[in-house]
Amino acid sequence: MFYKGFFVVLCCFWSCGLTAQNDKSLLDIYEILCEKEDLDIHKKQQLLDSLIHGKEDKVNQDKLARIYHSLLKGFYRKDLDKSIAYALKIENIGKNIPDEDNFYLKNDKNLVNLYYKKKQYNKSIIYGKAFLKKHPKETIRQAIIYRVLGNSYCDLGDFNEAISFYNKAIYILKEREDYKEEGRTLINLLDTYSKIDNRKFKDEVLQIIKRIDKLSLEYEFKNTDIITKELNAGSFYDEIGAYENAKFRYLKSLELSRELSDSLNICNSLINLGITNRKDNNLKESRKFFNDALPYVNDNEKRASLYNNLADLHKEEKDYELALSYYNDAISEFLQTENTNVFDIPNFNALHDVNDKVDVLGYIIDKANILMLIKNEALQTKYLQLALKLYTLSDQIVDVIYFESREEFSKLLWREEASNFYLNATEAAYLLNQPETAFYFIEKSKALLLLENITTSKAKVLAQLPDYLIHREYDLIGEIKKVEEQLFLLKKSHQDIKIRDSLKNEVFSKKQTYMRFIDSLETAYPRYHNFKKKITVFNSKMVQESLKDNEIVLQYKLSLDKGFVVLVTKSHKEVFYLEDMVYINKALDQYDGLIRKPFVDYKDQQHFKDISHKLYLNLFPFLKNNKDIFTNKKLIIIPDSRLNYIPFESFITNKEQDLASSYLINFCEVSYAYSYSSLAISHNEEFKNDFLAISPSVFKDRSLPNLLISESETSTIETTLNTRMIVNEAATKHKFLSEYGNSKVVHISTHGGVLNNQPWISFNDQKLMLNDIYFNNQKSNLVVLSACKTSHGELKKGEGVMSIARAFINSGSKSVVSSLWDINQQSTNEIITTFYSNLKEGNSKSEALRNAKISYINNHKNTSEASPFYWSSLVLTGDTTPEFDNHKNVYYIVIAILSIGLLLIVFLRFKKTA
Repeated sequence: MFYKGFFVVLCCFWSCGLTAQNDKSLLDIYEILCEKEDLDIHKKQQLLDSLIHGKEDKVNQDKLARIYHSLLKGFYRKDLDKSIAYALKIENIGKNIPDEDNFYLKNDKNLVNLYYKKKQYNKSIIYGKAFLKKHPKETIRQAIIYRVLGNSYCDLGDFNEAISFYNKAIYILKEREDYKEEGRTLINLLDTYSKIDNRKFKDEVLQIIKRIDKLSLEYEFKNTDIITKELNAGSFYDEIGAYENAKFRYLKSLELSRELSDSLNICNSLINLGITNRKDNNLKESRKFFNDALPYVNDNEKRASLYNNLADLHKEEKDYELALSYYNDAISEFLQTENTNVFDIPNFNALHDVNDKVDVLGYIIDKANILMLIKNEALQTKYLQLALKLYTLSDQIVDVIYFESREEFSKLLWREEASNFYLNATEAAYLLNQPETAFYFIEKSKALLLLENITTSKAKVLAQLPDYLIHREYDLIGEIKKVEEQLFLLKKSHQDIKIRDSLKNEVFSKKQTYMRFIDSLETAYPRYHNFKKKITVFNSKMVQESLKDNEIVLQYKLSLDKGFVVLVTKSHKEVFYLEDMVYINKALDQYDGLIRKPFVDYKDQQHFKDISHKLYLNLFPFLKNNKDIFTNKKLIIIPDSRLNYIPFESFITNKEQDLASSYLINFCEVSYAYSYSSLAISHNEEFKNDFLAISPSVFKDRSLPNLLISESETSTIETTLNTRMIVNEAATKHKFLSEYGNSKVVHISTHGGVLNNQPWISFNDQKLMLNDIYFNNQKSNLVVLSACKTSHGELKKGEGVMSIARAFINSGSKSVVSSLWDINQQSTNEIITTFYSNLKEGNSKSEALRNAKISYINNHKNTSEASPFYWSSLVLTGDTTPEFDNHKNVYYIVIAILSIGLLLIVFLRFKKTA
């Protein structure tokens, strides 16, 4: 029938001729024929193509766009690629036609949704942002686009950016009083929180669940939205270990899904019930739910999820070989590869284009982890090698997700995620005796975000960015941090939710302004963009090439039950297993308590010596082969986990010797680094002044006592060095920030501390917080923080301690002397002044600090003030090279002597001639 009608139409055209006038009626004929004939969507497409082929620009463009839209709708559930193609054609037409009924606006919105549906998340984001720029008025339609962008960021793994976009959508929807759409957006927000560590946001997530439950009762949500709500709430309760609450939510979603015959969500509910029961140790029930889910699996991704969860179940039952088979099936199913065996490894280039990288990453890590558990003598080496290759692949995938994430919070989440498998990768490298691989994975697990920030700072210099643009960037960051701090304080005080929503919206707007600025910067200065992407993670060979003969690097990686250290020298590298981590952690607890207070009596001292010596032997396992390895060496320690809070130089090397003679510091210089890569990338700067000392001594905050010794300390320093002094009332926060960056060495003597994981140091008028300096573009070669707890802060897994000291390194300073606990003013004053005298004499920074500490120990030998509490709190992090070259003075003296000698020879020859 179709072909007969179509033949009649063609005959009409043949008899009438195809004039321009006739061309304008082609679309009318298309519509008449579609109405007359019962055509499916494919035949409609063929008919339109046959009628207007080569004449697309001669027909009525607006009418053509609307026909394209009908085809777009027809292909929506059948062929997304064709729907997207028609949407793009409509977009192109809409560029030249007034949009009187918002038809083209709706198409712009459709494009965002279509790309998201196609799982082309980056394109969805591009078109979504274009939509928001083109249609800036904050409407419900715009709020929905914000939600879709949130979905895209979530699926890309940039969870913090997703949360920001959801919050923006919620803010608009509340303003417009569209509570149904607000509820749907809250459900998506809940889903994102379920993908990260919920315990950090427990109160906030509980408020979201409470709000969704309230809205769903008042505004009659769609059943599908209620199912999603119950599934996401169940995921939250599962994550925090509230398994009965999780089961209750999943059973509700299962019941409703069955009422709707919704096979997808029946499957989701059953799988989730299986997961929660496994975690709750109900393995029989878990298996039942997984088996019940099998008939409802209708796509490869869901089947991969089910296989992976069955593998987890077999792992719990310690049937590791069967678990391995299922983990392998999960990867094969997800990637749609056939006939794979367990030794097959996915190709990274193929994975790079996978949209759901987060899911496939989890499957690959799970497979690698199970290989580490299988005890099979015949295949042990092959399994370990395979595990190491899978960890390497996982590392590559994490890098892609990490560098696609733009929010620091999301980057930190991925550093934490990666840190979990880097430890297992290090163990595999140890078992295979591959110290270079072990070093790589440990180094990769340390302070990558810090390295990225330092690289970016260096890129600005190399690309010669104008100062006003650099200042503009830091001003924008400062504005964001200021509002975020207000929001943080407001959350603590549980004040009006409307004010909190308003502040969230302000943070979002400022972040978008910042992102647009960075995008424009990278476009206008391509060299800057290229330089900042060149992040160099040092491998062991690069480290060896950079070391001197007398330098040793110790790279640590710890957990509660296992630990490793890689030793690297100019000519040797080796990885060691730390035996009995349970004891080491227990000893560290005791050590931490002993070292933070003076010895009261001989018993205290002996207890300290015993614990300290055992830690010395346990943390340096290579001493069995060479007990004198540290003698006259420079020791660079890259700590991990709680080792960040321990001064290694205070370890006792010999219990039988007297206390003062047995400290490790007597035998070697000790310095620390957040990572070797961040240490190696530091570079020299030119400064106007040699030295700046700032000491408030008195404070407007009456809770802070005056620091009279601090004033004495800076006065002594002034006589030692050519110093610019800022003291007392003049030592304000603003004054410091305006002066910082002009001097090679900066000394700050003041109060310091940590409140709610937020480190601070105080100036006369107000406190300087982490963010005040963390995103500051100023720097010095050396910053000395004569204040309490300046090496303390929140310990971020995979990054290290977020301390004031780290903030100065992050802003570009080469090295920092900081404190591990509340310092004693008098002993610190003595050590610091001697340190500067040694520095002036041309000592390296590590040598100057070591000699100052040894001098203090010798001066107070056989007194309680020789306790490491008094002298070991101050540690040097970063570059150790000298700041003042006393060889210049020797050079000038030699030149003077030679000149005088030359003049004397000339004089004698002249006299002889005369």
